[in-house]
Amino acid sequence: MNRRIPMRRHRLLAAVLALLIACAPLSLCIGAVSDAVEPENAVETISIDSAAAFADFAAQCKTDTWSQGKHFVLTADINLTGIEFDSIPTFGGTFDGGGLALKSNRAHVGLFRYVQAEGVVRGLRVVGVVTPTEDARSVGGIAGENRGLIEACRFSGTVVGDTNVGGIVGYVTESGIVRNSSFSGSITGDSYTGGIAGQNFGT
Repeated sequence: MNRRIPMRRHRLLAAVLALLIACAPLSLCIGAVSDAVEPENAVETISIDSAAAFADFAAQCKTDTWSQGKHFVLTADINLTGIEFDSIPTFGGTFDGGGLALKSNRAHVGLFRYVQAEGVVRGLRVVGVVTPTEDARSVGGIAGENRGLIEACRFSGTVVGDTNVGGIVGYVTESGIVRNSSFSGSITGDSYTGGIAGQNFGT
């Protein structure tokens, strides 16, 4: 036997269904917005404001991975002539000089020995002397070997080496880029010697 549902109950069910239908898209939208605004892994930013802080940074760069994913910002002109410094061994992060100057009495093969493919060095002014005491291959004012990006950097001073000797970079690999950078000073090399790059396979 069919039972009739009273009209008031019909109206109540219709109101509840309408409310559920109206709220469902809203909840989906709220979920979508919350997913969209979830912060990504923040890049660690490290300020370098003294010779001691720079020396510590250089010492940490002995491993390939330490600098990767980090952003280093030079916040003061720094004079390294009073500390023991050879070169930054390997770098895979972002180094922002901000147009500030770094003065070094001597670097081994360059301020940076290797700039990795993910590495970025920009806006840095370096004044100094690069004179290797042993292996004099791939020698440059900013970097010995560049696989990443060196941009808007200037080096003033003296660069001396045997082969792959450049005012900015000694050796640029196929993935390496040097952009908007300049050199002034003296360069001495036996072979593959140039004002910006000693030997370039990149851009």
